[in-house]
Amino acid sequence: MNEFNNLTIDKLFSEVKKIVDENRQQLANAVNTFLTSTYWHIGKTIGSELLNNKRAEYGKQILPKLSGKLTAEYGKGWSVKQLQHCLRFAETFPDFEIVSTLWRQLSWSHLKVLMYQETELKKGFYTQMCRIERWSTRQDLEHFILELGIGFTFIARQKRMSIDNIDRYLDLLFYHRKLKRLIAIELKIGKFKAAYKGQMELYLRWLEK
Repeated sequence: MNEFNNLTIDKLFSEVKKIVDENRQQLANAVNTFLTSTYWHIGKTIGSELLNNKRAEYGKQILPKLSGKLTAEYGKGWSVKQLQHCLRFAETFPDFEIVSTLWRQLSWSHLKVLMYQETELKKGFYTQMCRIERWSTRQDLEHFILELGIGFTFIARQKRMSIDNIDRYLDLLFYHRKLKRLIAIELKIGKFKAAYKGQMELYLRWLEK
């Protein structure tokens, strides 16, 4: 009798757990949709206001004041930085139809990472990898670094290097504590090109100096 009861309870637990998990995921998706839509419209509204007022100082003044009023009304979560994210979001993805497609597949955390990628090529690459491969926001790089071993310390993203009076930018720069060496990483997609080798050698010579 006890064995029968245990089997019944296990089966019942499995069914109830499935219902809870499915509904929890639906809730998470609904919340993500609401937040993403809200942030985009806020960014669009702020952007329109800044565009209508040409004064450079106006933008610096309006965000802190708006942040203060929103925080007083709704509590935490409306910092100047958050409003800047909203503004950047609307500027990066001006077409709301594209945004409505993205939020079905990507979280707000994903979108924040994507909108600060400096080239359309990288934005497109990371968007597809997050969507198709279900990458987390840190997984773009974490698994690769772990394969190289432990001991890495992050130094800079888009490290500026002035070479022959021209500013060049290295995608990622790390320091390996055990090896006591700088580790330079340049992100590329597609087939290898000979120019990539020359570019990296140029960066390494600058770093060596």
